[in-house]
Amino acid sequence: MKPRSRIAKFSFLLLLLSVTTVRSAEQNQREFLLLINGQPFTLELALDPAQRSRGLMYRQLLDERHGMLLVYPRTGTHYIWMKNVRFPLSVIWLDDTARVIDKRLLPPCVAAPCATYGVGRDSRFVLELASSAFDLVQPGDRFASMLDYLPQAR
Repeated sequence: MKPRSRIAKFSFLLLLLSVTTVRSAEQNQREFLLLINGQPFTLELALDPAQRSRGLMYRQLLDERHGMLLVYPRTGTHYIWMKNVRFPLSVIWLDDTARVIDKRLLPPCVAAPCATYGVGRDSRFVLELASSAFDLVQPGDRFASMLDYLPQAR
């Protein structure tokens, strides 16, 4: 192999590595670890309207220790839907102090029309977890440590 060819390949590999590292860093900023009843969960953040609307749509499965935290810019009555979600979810509504207001076990919905769900009380966050996590969370529980990981929602 010619020296120039090796240099070109090495440069390409360095560029590929740096792009991968940047993408990983961006993804890591959108995930954090939360202990729920002593069990670790990796949570994705949904910070803007498009991310919150899409939620966990179109995924084939959800690992039992993964979930999504929908972060709203202000407290309000926030509803979700299960459109194009292929598995049941434990859905938990939290106030602005990360205290659990209420929870629901919601069925999948892959064909329209899909219902919307809420709790009839103001919330700031909606946590979506695998259905197997339903009994881990109770109204009144508080996850104050999660507030440390949250950037401002848009």
